[in-house]
Amino acid sequence: MRACWEALHASFVRSVTTLKADQSFRIARTTEPVLARFEGPAGLMEYLATKTDRTEDHEQKNAIYAALVRAVQARGACAELASALLWCGLWPALDGIYRHRLRHFKAEPEELVAAVSAAFTSLVGRMDLGRVQRIAATLVLSTDRDLMEARRREWAEHEHRDARREEDAPEPRTPPLRDSDLGLPVGLSFDGELRALRAWLLPIGGADTDLLLAVLVLDENQREAAERVGLTHEGARKRFQRALERVRTHLAEVLSQSASETRVSGSARARKPGGAQR
Repeated sequence: MRACWEALHASFVRSVTTLKADQSFRIARTTEPVLARFEGPAGLMEYLATKTDRTEDHEQKNAIYAALVRAVQARGACAELASALLWCGLWPALDGIYRHRLRHFKAEPEELVAAVSAAFTSLVGRMDLGRVQRIAATLVLSTDRDLMEARRREWAEHEHRDARREEDAPEPRTPPLRDSDLGLPVGLSFDGELRALRAWLLPIGGADTDLLLAVLVLDENQREAAERVGLTHEGARKRFQRALERVRTHLAEVLSQSASETRVSGSARARKPGGAQR
């Protein structure tokens, strides 16, 4: 499952250890003084991969990442090398995004590779260095945010298409078999389960349904979810707690009703000839 992702990393590592990369790096050193201390791209990659708690190292790395972003945005002779160095330097954090979000792409893990690549590449190309102080952190956090926003748009589009197909169907479809008290159909993909769960929650959660899904299913914290839906953190926290309590109350009622029906059904069978009572 990780083969495509690991192959992407390997390709970047190879690209910074070639003669062409050395030549491009010599050009980059003449335009970016912060790179002058390094003999070649391999040395720079090793430095970026080294963990440190020293403030001066953090500031130095931030300046290097800014220089690499500028080189990519300039689209000159050093752009390809600069992009590869950004990938290699930030790979541990990007790999963390891949591992964390893989469960949202269970049916098509190769699409996650494309999603991370597209989000990261787009961010590097449009980043306004005049407004960003922590280059690495901004690239990583924004990549995670952008790929999930794109994923949610896909889910919304699928839901819209499914709704249109249901409207255009000549006859109502026979409800699928159910394997849970929530009525989720058997054999759904993760995306399908998410859409079905949202449809089940909507009458209960109302306007707070997406907030519930973001925190309980998509693993966002309440602050992230609040920012995405346009609420304050405190406002989102209160609305989430109230909505969650409504869901708990509803589930308790459903389970109580199910238990009652089971008891009634059992009593009816026992009264029939040949039943449990004799």
